[in-house]
Amino acid sequence: RGIETATATAVEALKAIAQPVSGKEAIAQVAAVSSRSEKVGEYISEAMERVGNDGVITIEESRG
Repeated sequence: RGIETATATAVEALKAIAQPVSGKEAIAQVAAVSSRSEKVGEYISEAMERVGNDGVITIEESRG
């Protein structure tokens, strides 16, 4: 129960400070920071542009 309450509190706090991101450059910047790679950020922003805000993007780490 404690973890569920803490999770709900954390989610509400994040929602309160969340800011919408729009535009290819802004999305690329957020994705680059999250992935620690500018190139990955560019790929993600291009993918989001293609699938839209409600689309799904799956990323897998390459092995080899």
